[in-house]
Amino acid sequence: MNLSRHGAIILSGLILGLAAQAGFAPVDQSAARSSSGQFIVTGGGPSELIRRFPDLKDDSNLVRLDPALLAVSAERARDFFWRQLGWPGGSPWRGKIYFRLRPAVTLDDPVTISARAFGGVWDFSVDLPDLLSRARFARTLAGVMLVERANEQALADGGTAQVPSWLADGLAQQLLAGDNADILLSSPERSAALQAWVGADPNHASAPIQTLDRSPESRVMKKRRGVDPLASPRMVLQRNSALTFDQLSWPDDTQSAGDDGGVYYASAQLFVTELLAVKNGPAKMRDLITQLPAYMNWQTAFFQAFHDDFTRPLEVEKWWALRVVTFAARDPGPRWTLAASREKLDALLRIPAEVRTGSNALPVLEEISLQEAITGFSTDAQTTLLEDRLRDLQLAQIRFALPFVMLAREYSTVLADYLGEPRRNLQLGRRGSAGTVSYHRVSQPAVLKKLTALDARRNLLARQLNLEASR
Repeated sequence: MNLSRHGAIILSGLILGLAAQAGFAPVDQSAARSSSGQFIVTGGGPSELIRRFPDLKDDSNLVRLDPALLAVSAERARDFFWRQLGWPGGSPWRGKIYFRLRPAVTLDDPVTISARAFGGVWDFSVDLPDLLSRARFARTLAGVMLVERANEQALADGGTAQVPSWLADGLAQQLLAGDNADILLSSPERSAALQAWVGADPNHASAPIQTLDRSPESRVMKKRRGVDPLASPRMVLQRNSALTFDQLSWPDDTQSAGDDGGVYYASAQLFVTELLAVKNGPAKMRDLITQLPAYMNWQTAFFQAFHDDFTRPLEVEKWWALRVVTFAARDPGPRWTLAASREKLDALLRIPAEVRTGSNALPVLEEISLQEAITGFSTDAQTTLLEDRLRDLQLAQIRFALPFVMLAREYSTVLADYLGEPRRNLQLGRRGSAGTVSYHRVSQPAVLKKLTALDARRNLLARQLNLEASR
């Protein structure tokens, strides 16, 4: 977040208004307060946007916020970011952060962050819609928490310190890429019976949200198992040139919105990861953050904190170019064993869902097959689900043992054909040819038949390799 000392700056729907405010609205009785007391949330209620467009509730890329779960998410996200930077959990804080939820009008509603000087301390107010993408939610949390930490030692009347966009966005991407399904909690709409079954424990917030009689739930729990957090950046940067240090320093609106094919976010995530990997990297990153109030721009603080590694931008560019080449060419690590590969593939092909066995029965959490999801979910819900599974299958192939790579690739092809995604046909033997793009769309009966055949091959392969079933 490139924060000016006075005034506001708009960054891809995230409006950082850091002029001093007269005061924040008092907390009402319905507000939620986090366990540490740093985060206070007001607002919330029935989502007007979901009422108008019910299919949005099945989109696993969206987060629906309510005060209680937002307070929990903020605490957990702060602890995650601080672990990345080497700050111990439970580190003391000074400024409070007030979240104000408002009904979402569109999926692109702005997020506004305001700062207020009070008693020599900066407090922050975040005004945000109650329905937004997981990526924007993660960016918001990373941005405001870094700004608060950077301004802990700032004089209240001296303006707010700048925080580089790549740092906030890189940490946000790390949060999204890892196995952190219990951090960004989403509030589902539940029936009374389902609410009684689930209870008030926010740890159940990642569970499916709507139950259909005698059919699987249309929103699934999403948890990535065993996937390298840098697998997605590696795929992006193997196909595209990473941004330079100068470009990372000043991302434009297209890049910040993710409309550049994910190159900016992949570059930011890798840049932060590589900086943390240098000698004493976390300590230097902490120094960068705490020194920001002393300088008019973050670049000066950056070179002060990393003076052992870089003294001028050209040295950063050379180091960064080498790291990108090495990263893109590097094998992601040892492959999983045969047994682990079988277990991981089985897990990717099972869908956690709530199922009713009768019209008056409480829902039961079970795992269903892709075929059951295709026949039981609505078209929009299954599209969201299959797109997620397709991406995870593609990412996991770099870690599968070789006998399972081709099998996972064939599952991916079947799902891609069912979704109607373009398939690139390479023109072998023609140097420099980009190939042709064709579209294959198969019917539901055809995809069910192909998936059943692949399941049979998967079980046969496991028997041939003397691998026990993972379920």
